Amino acid sequence: MPVRLSPEIEVDAIGFDFDHTLGFDQQLELRFMLRYAAAAARRSGIAVDDDLEARAQALLMQARAGACSIDEAVAALLGQFISPEAARAESRRWRAEVVAAAPAWVRPLEGMRAGIARLEARGVPLAILTNGWSPLQEAKARAVGLAHLPILVSECIGVRKPAPGAFAALLDRLGTRAERTAYVGDDWQIDVLGARAAALPAVWVPEHAPSEEERRELPRRVLLIRSLEELAEESPERAPHRGRMMGEAPHPLAGWADELVCQRLRDFEERRIAALANPDDVEALHHVRTRARRLRAALEDLHEAYPHAGPMLRALKRLGRRTGAARDNDVLLERVERYCAAARGATREHLERMTRRLRQRRERLRKRALEAIESCLLLPGEGADT
Repeated sequence: MPVRLSPEIEVDAIGFDFDHTLGFDQQLELRFMLRYAAAAARRSGIAVDDDLEARAQALLMQARAGACSIDEAVAALLGQFISPEAARAESRRWRAEVVAAAPAWVRPLEGMRAGIARLEARGVPLAILTNGWSPLQEAKARAVGLAHLPILVSECIGVRKPAPGAFAALLDRLGTRAERTAYVGDDWQIDVLGARAAALPAVWVPEHAPSEEERRELPRRVLLIRSLEELAEESPERAPHRGRMMGEAPHPLAGWADELVCQRLRDFEERRIAALANPDDVEALHHVRTRARRLRAALEDLHEAYPHAGPMLRALKRLGRRTGAARDNDVLLERVERYCAAARGATREHLERMTRRLRQRRERLRKRALEAIESCLLLPGEGADT
């Protein structure tokens, strides 16, 4: 059954983040990592310094970002006190104990159960899409009474939010279209920007109250709520900010412009993620540049019909300068290397020196380009001002 979240957002299904959206685990993983590390240090007779918690948090962040597995993160922390083999064995024991402890540690967020119950009573299909590892995320869902909902865990589906593929898996599970499926989460970058980049309407449930400026600058098709109970309350007066003055009529091409920009933005985001995953791939960087040009062309042509095209264009222009310089250097280096292979004598020596300089410059320019690609987080109606 369709549910209207605001005058401009009506959906057929809703997906949810878990941590800090449906429930919170009171830093379960971190606390058990510190407990295991302290025990390993005692057995080895090694003093624990004041930086242990900071190191554990850093390793957890790496695991949550997909840079390593949770087992590798725990083993790396314990490896400071015991042998690598013992650390790996302890990490497996840690994993089992954390899952077993979830029911005692995980708590539902206020208003969660009432909101979910009301949505289910209205026949709205629901599912959970969460970054993390299995079976911990499933154990968390069981702990708050949501074991009956479909749950997609990044470790199992092989892709993490905010990648479009994660949201595509959610749509496939729900059997709905992106524009008819809302995604609810607390994290602005991962949940809200990720959902909008995949063309899903987003519902933001921030852990802390946003500022007045943040409220005013909400992009198109992003709804701000304080509690999940609000999702089940049809409120014609409640509307997300649409990027125009109150009372001003939307441009007649606004809907078509939004669809086109979302399509090109999804293409750009897929190439952006691929380039970050393969930093040494010259062609991957080139694909980001070409997709950014296509997105920029659409925004320039449709700027009158598309709110907030200006910030996105500025971000894409900055990205274009960085990736363009790297691409130009790669093209020149390829030509010089080809000429050098056929040259002889003094000409070859000169070309070899030029080749060395271009290779050194390539590393510097590619690093700057990748930094620009990583920071260029865009969503319909917003641009990264870095």
